[in-house]
Amino acid sequence: MPSARLLSRLDRALWGCFFLLIALVFSRSLQIQFTLPKLLVLHGFAPIILLLWLAHFRAGELKPLPRPVLVSLALLAGCWILTTAFAVDPHTALNGAHGRYNGLVNQLIFALLFGVVATTAASRRDVEGFLTLLVWALVPVSIYAALQSVGLDMLTWPNPRPASTIGHPVPLAAMLSLVTPFALAFFLTEERTWQRWIWGAVLVLFVLVVASTLSRGPWAGLAVALVIVLAGAISSRIVEPKRVWVYGAIAAAAILILLAVARFDRTVQAVNLFTFRVGQLAHLETDPSVMNRFIYFDAALRMFRDHPGAGVGFESFGLLYPRYRPIEGDSVPSDVIPTMVHNGYLQMAVANGLAAPVLYLLLMASILWHLLRTTRRVASGGRDNQQSRSALISSTFTGAIVGYLVQDLSGWQEISSSAFLWPLLGAAVSFCTAPDSDNPRVTTRAAARHAVRPPARRESARPAASMAIGVLAVAAVCLTVLTYREVRADGLHFETLGLDPTRDWARIERDVGASLQLAREEPYYLDAAGLQYLKRLQVTGQRQTYERAAALFDDAAKLDAFNPYLLIHRIDVETAGLMQKAIASPATGLEAVVAKVLEMDPNNATVHESIAQLRLAENRPQDALVSIRVAESLRPGHPRYHMLEGDTLRQLGQKDASIGAYRRETAILGGPEARDWATAENKLVVSLIEGGQLGAAAREADHVIARTPDASVMHTLRGFAYLQANDLERAKESFARALELNPSDTNTRQALLGVEQRLATSK
Repeated sequence: MPSARLLSRLDRALWGCFFLLIALVFSRSLQIQFTLPKLLVLHGFAPIILLLWLAHFRAGELKPLPRPVLVSLALLAGCWILTTAFAVDPHTALNGAHGRYNGLVNQLIFALLFGVVATTAASRRDVEGFLTLLVWALVPVSIYAALQSVGLDMLTWPNPRPASTIGHPVPLAAMLSLVTPFALAFFLTEERTWQRWIWGAVLVLFVLVVASTLSRGPWAGLAVALVIVLAGAISSRIVEPKRVWVYGAIAAAAILILLAVARFDRTVQAVNLFTFRVGQLAHLETDPSVMNRFIYFDAALRMFRDHPGAGVGFESFGLLYPRYRPIEGDSVPSDVIPTMVHNGYLQMAVANGLAAPVLYLLLMASILWHLLRTTRRVASGGRDNQQSRSALISSTFTGAIVGYLVQDLSGWQEISSSAFLWPLLGAAVSFCTAPDSDNPRVTTRAAARHAVRPPARRESARPAASMAIGVLAVAAVCLTVLTYREVRADGLHFETLGLDPTRDWARIERDVGASLQLAREEPYYLDAAGLQYLKRLQVTGQRQTYERAAALFDDAAKLDAFNPYLLIHRIDVETAGLMQKAIASPATGLEAVVAKVLEMDPNNATVHESIAQLRLAENRPQDALVSIRVAESLRPGHPRYHMLEGDTLRQLGQKDASIGAYRRETAILGGPEARDWATAENKLVVSLIEGGQLGAAAREADHVIARTPDASVMHTLRGFAYLQANDLERAKESFARALELNPSDTNTRQALLGVEQRLATSK
């Protein structure tokens, strides 16, 4: 067997690579740019970590978990497994929602990582080395985030809140809030001046980045954690209370200097965003991001009341959300099904019943209880530097865990943050069970006393335990292969998104087929493939394309009975087929699809919009009007709906009403920066011309041309308004200008020739 020193070096190298890759890896060639690559790292490293753990076990270098921790962990894992058996969708409960992957399988992997770190025999110095790996893994992440916050981003990131390589500002801030307390502890206890300066720089960097993320939950968690660390430092007599103010002043000065030398314009913007975010704390009722969460809380509470015992399954909140969706305001993003509650404890209760958050907090309480005992024991053992440092590290573990629990009131799970949290919890347990002295002789004797060296009567159990660990490692290898296949499938799908269904159809069809081969039985990729065929149908009207799109959506709906958008897309296929003359009438059973999606997601305006479009394609404008007005009542300020209402009213011959609908649409869109504004304005001017309001049509056209002088279609429409008003000279000017902008417009050319002939005749 490898020596203890070799195993220790392998441990450090393995965990260092693991944390660094989890923190840094992402891919711009994937649709799931951040979570999926990190999931591949997790699954790829899990078997190696387990095999190294097996080597420790066979060398007799493991130590048992404290009984309260072991019991609470076993109960929590048992609760997860038991409630998964009653999940509304076992596939989602096992694997997690697509793009998030926080299902039972990965939860058990995180629990195993916790057990690996907690049971590996180590001194407190080794635990501090492990913590150093955690902290330094986030230094390059923070440097990149700092560059993003001042506008020096080599990649395109439209969000003013930096997310670095984590993918979202909130998990980034949560991870930094978890490790920042240790940077402070090392800064306070480091004896060498140059090392203290390094830790001070890391601390300032982390605090700056957490502030720049504008994530208020992690702010609160970090504040609580730092207060606990400073209180521990004062009680351990590592730092005098007045020196805390000195360190605070130095840190503030360093932050001001950094802001001064950064790019001034972006720095001012970052500071303004920070002060605005802080100011919102006094007026949370006006903050859409806060008020929107109460909509999710309301749905989650009603879901929990219906499933209090076993919950609905891991990450299944999004599956049932459409059935519990309240009437959402326009501030809530449309066509979004939230995959998380935005409250970690309510999420646990919804997913796995009331017992899950209770047992989770029981596990945390057992760890905190051992940390408190350790702090008291170490503090009472003497006042030398090493004892004081150990007492402070124990207090820092307490602060980091409590701070994470605080931020989780508004947080959610991510692969990256969980991959840092659970090993850190294991390190806390290992720190508590490590010998009080780092003297090599004492450490060796304590390790020998606490190590798992089974007596002879239990020697027969060692092969079984080794086999169990080996089986887990093989299972993790299989997971890695499956995850790699999904990475390839996602990459192929992502490549098709930027291709044109007219010019690049051969490549799209090839990549879609390859993606489906790699990700078999996955509703997300079936739906994505169906959308590609739907785009193709909308430009070609081919019957076989219609049939393929319909079949893909039907297959996806059979595998996922909870996603209303699979049914919406199925309705859209029928609409496109009717509009493109690929079919003469809707498919048999389509009305059952319409009824099902109305039952599944009645408060989703997009459902009613899709039905309205279908009714128009079926030449049932009166039914379409009913559906689109329901959509408008659900989201009065949303674009598209009023334009569709105008189209319906025009088909019904209600010209004045259609003009009003188009005016409402243009008012909502606001101006040329909105994608459909020009289309809505074109339809408004056409309706004014059809309604005989020629002066109003010309004025509206002038208004649009003043904002978009190169809009050739609007010049043509203005020409028709003047032509209808018998103002031939102005009509000629408008048509001529339209042809200058678009010489290939044959209709405008014919209109211009007609006007010129009429002018010549009149002369």
